[in-house]
Amino acid sequence: MPANAVFCPYCAQKLPRTQGSTASRGPSISIQPAPRPNQGNLGGGVAVGFVLLMLLGWISFIGALIAGFVAGLIAGGVRRGAEVGFIAGIIGGIIAVALLSLVGTALAGLFGAGLLSALIGVGIGAIIFFLAVINTILAAIGGLVGGAIRS
Repeated sequence: MPANAVFCPYCAQKLPRTQGSTASRGPSISIQPAPRPNQGNLGGGVAVGFVLLMLLGWISFIGALIAGFVAGLIAGGVRRGAEVGFIAGIIGGIIAVALLSLVGTALAGLFGAGLLSALIGVGIGAIIFFLAVINTILAAIGGLVGGAIRS
């Protein structure tokens, strides 16, 4: 790269030298293009974090941390990693609570619990909701750590 090259400060493209430009008079100043931050993929981080949370969610605490960590690595950046881990945890929690509440209600109704089946489903949903909140927080912490390593 020539020492007298001039670059646009916004897009880092080389600018042509014109007769009236200040770059053609006097000593020229070389403006190096700014390095672009190593940003990852938010959507990919959420998708991978969600899939890993569903696959590793049965491992207490560590499964959510691993899912958030990998999601944070994909997202890149501390804040982005925490956001991606949190979003993946929320999506996984909503799906887990909905499915397990329905399954609990269906199983209780199948065995003739009658009106009690609705209460059993709500109870199972409340327990799973509490676990989903913990997994969401752990996934966000894992995403924060994974994003910090990537940045």
